[in-house]
Amino acid sequence: AVKQNTNAARLLKRFVNNELDETRFKIIMKIQDKEKLGLPFVIRKSLDQVDGKPFLAGRMKDSKSSRTRGDRYFEFGTYGQNFAYLARKAISACKGKLPVVRVDYGFMIEAQRDEEMPEQILGCVSIGPGIEYATMAQGVNWTARSSVL
Repeated sequence: AVKQNTNAARLLKRFVNNELDETRFKIIMKIQDKEKLGLPFVIRKSLDQVDGKPFLAGRMKDSKSSRTRGDRYFEFGTYGQNFAYLARKAISACKGKLPVVRVDYGFMIEAQRDEEMPEQILGCVSIGPGIEYATMAQGVNWTARSSVL
């Protein structure tokens, strides 16, 4: 997409260069093997409402996110408390149960004008199963911030 200079690639370049607001960062999260979570019916139905659907995950009013740009990489960090209510509830319901499933994440930058369309997934990652998130997080200084280059 970047080499072809598509609308999505131009949006990403503008986002990386701090020309676009952080609120335009979107995530699509898809949980595979949801039945392994053993969630109650009501929680499963709530999860189905957000699973595989894009949501804005960038910094909202009075919340935190960070951007770090290196010579050959770009990092954007956002916090779960920024997410919409249903997304937060779905993630919370899965807490402690994620080692048994695979979670696929995709990201894009929200298009707001016709000349920015169509939106396009710009990157993705698949995590799990078998990752012990709670163990991995021990000893991490979650308040440390990287300097923005």
